[in-house]
Amino acid sequence: MYRLGQSFGRSEAERILPQTGLDEIPARIAAGPIWAAYSGFARIRFLPGSVLEPNENYFLLYEYPNNFEAELWKKEGRTATEPLCYFNAGYSSGWCSVAAGLELEAEEILCEAKGDKACRFIMFPASRRMEYMERLDEFGNM
Repeated sequence: MYRLGQSFGRSEAERILPQTGLDEIPARIAAGPIWAAYSGFARIRFLPGSVLEPNENYFLLYEYPNNFEAELWKKEGRTATEPLCYFNAGYSSGWCSVAAGLELEAEEILCEAKGDKACRFIMFPASRRMEYMERLDEFGNM
């Protein structure tokens, strides 16, 4: 599901961003949540601590309130044992990779389907994956 979401995110960004005329990276990234909300797909909240630089320092901490993937589990009365919102993580990664001109990955660190207060994600350059995976607890407590 992650790769499917990533493909959708990339395709949407490649189709929509040229129409916006936006050149600055933060504006191109912010266009993703605006488009997602406009299309009824999702609401996204950026959290403090994000660094939207088009380089190896890129870092995004964000939440998807009322995420459809988690909502489906909760509606069925199920509780997940680990984060499960792979499509949304992939979609964000795909959109932001195109918007920033970097190869980015996203990882869900908190999930409402597990009983967490929110579906929270981190996004980072793919080349720094191991570094960020070692710090997951830190981001869940922010």
